[in-house]
This record gives sequence, structure tokens and C-alpha cells, in this order.
Amino acid sequence: MGPVKGPPSAPIVLANWDKLHLLSFPLHRICVSRHRSQTLATQCQAGAPLERLKSRRWSLVEIAVAYILILITLWSTRPFREYVGWTAVFWLTMVVVADLSTGMRAIRSFGLGLRGLRESLWALGLAVSLVGVLVLCAVELGTWHFQYVPQRYPPMTGYFVWSFIQQFILQNLFLARLLKLLRPSAAIWTAGLMLALAHLPNPLLTIATLLWGAGACWLFFKYRNLYVVGMIHFLFGCSLAMCVPISVHHNMRVGRGYAHYLQAKAHNRPLAGGSVPMALRNPHDPPR
Repeated sequence: MGPVKGPPSAPIVLANWDKLHLLSFPLHRICVSRHRSQTLATQCQAGAPLERLKSRRWSLVEIAVAYILILITLWSTRPFREYVGWTAVFWLTMVVVADLSTGMRAIRSFGLGLRGLRESLWALGLAVSLVGVLVLCAVELGTWHFQYVPQRYPPMTGYFVWSFIQQFILQNLFLARLLKLLRPSAAIWTAGLMLALAHLPNPLLTIATLLWGAGACWLFFKYRNLYVVGMIHFLFGCSLAMCVPISVHHNMRVGRGYAHYLQAKAHNRPLAGGSVPMALRNPHDPPR
């Protein structure tokens, strides 16, 4: 029978305790770190709805201010219209600059890259076909009109640039923020409706911009390319201006300009400058 082992000596007990202490210290740090991570995650989850709510509210403010300034510009007279118009330009510029602060991601989201260009060319081809049919019908009915006025830049250059500006504002200011507030389908139709209301009281342009506004927003939402929707906007606008009689679209005027057109025609007064380039004006219009 072997010798009976007694209790371990004090130095051995202390050595074992030190080992246990050294093992428990990293475990303690891991537990504390995990607890802090869970607490931080809980705080982020609790704060996320608040941040989203603030973002939604600010998006609504950006939309409302921009749209109200645009409507006031369309319905006011000079010189007040000039002040409001430049205020609208300043507000839109600040909104775009704020978006650009996120870097290249915002530039790509603006639709200024090549993303979706090839995939959306079918829409441009369809638009060209529709415009061709409209031109043929106008020639056959005798409503086709085009007047070239000598100028320092090619005809319709101003409207070409304005078409892309309108689509940039519609897509990157209104639609982009409406998508934060509504479902995609509702946001698309709401943006189209806002574009149509901005073309009141012109009945032709109101109906046309309602349909095309929703279609342009759908194309941009699907393909994220500004070049195609801008070019289609230009083609549709030119075709309406040159194929539909002036007596119907009133020189493509909207807002107060449309009402002023009716008053001037009723009193046989010369009309102020219209909203379309000189190259699109009817040669039978009164002198300006």
C-alpha cells in the first residue's frame, strides 16, 4: 500500500490560483466586450427608426420647398418672379451639393454614368418611332410647322439643355426623396403628377407630362440613366411643339404665361417671349 498523499502545500495552491486568475481575466474581458457590443447594437437599433424619421421629414421639407418655389415662379410676375426663380435655383443647388457630399456614389445615383444606358436604349428607339409617326400624321394633316431663326447657336439648343435639367430635377430631387416616403409605384406616379400640375393650366401639356412623367420615372428607377430620359423628353417636347397647332398648345406655355397668352390673343396684343426656343415658334404667330 503506497504512502498517503497529504493536502498540497501552500506554494502549489497559490500557483494554481494564479493560473486560474490569469485564465479568468481574458474571459472577463470577453464578457464585458460582448456586453458592450450588445448594448451598442441595441442603442443603434433603437436610434435607427429615429434617424429614418428625421431623414423622411427632411426629404419632405426639401420636396415641399422646391415645389412651392417652382410654382410661385410659374405664376408670378416680374420682378418678383426673378427673385423667386433665383431662390429656387439656389435651393436646388444646395440640395444637389448636399447629395454630392457622399462622393462618387451620389454621382452614380444621379444617372450620369453609363449604367443602364445600353439596357434602356429600347425606350429611346420606341420614342423615335412614336415621334416619326406623329410627324407623318402632322405632315398629312397640315399641322406641321417649323421656323428657323438665324442665331449664334444651333436651333433648339436651349430646349435640349432644358430637357435634361427638367429630368435631373424630377428624378434626383423629387423621385429620389419620394422613394423614401412611399412605395416605388406610388412614388413614380406622385412624381408624374407633380410634373403634370406644374404644367397647368395647359391641358395638352398637363396630360402629356402626367403620362410621360410617370414613364420617365419608371425608366429612371429601373435603369438609373439620365441620358435616355433626357433625350426622350427632348424628342417628345419638340414633336408636340411642331406637330400640334399653336392654337392648341399656345406656344408650349404654362402657368401665368398660358393665361397671358389667352388675354393677349383676345385683345390682339403682342405676346411676350414664350417658353420654347425661337426655332419652334409658329411663323404665323403675332410679332414679339
